[in-house]
Amino acid sequence: MDSLQLFSSDKSNAKHSQAIAKAVLMVDSIAISRAVNQEVFAAEILRACYKEVTR
Repeated sequence: MDSLQLFSSDKSNAKHSQAIAKAVLMVDSIAISRAVNQEVFAAEILRACYKEVTR
């Protein structure tokens, strides 16, 4: 199954789903090393998702 299908099968949300998937992958590679706890890691994911979706 395509990773984008995990987020949404609705084509109208495909752009947002793609942006969120991209942001999560990006954060996964950089934030793990600097996240001191789960709250910091979650905040980094949310920040990156917001930046991608609102671009």
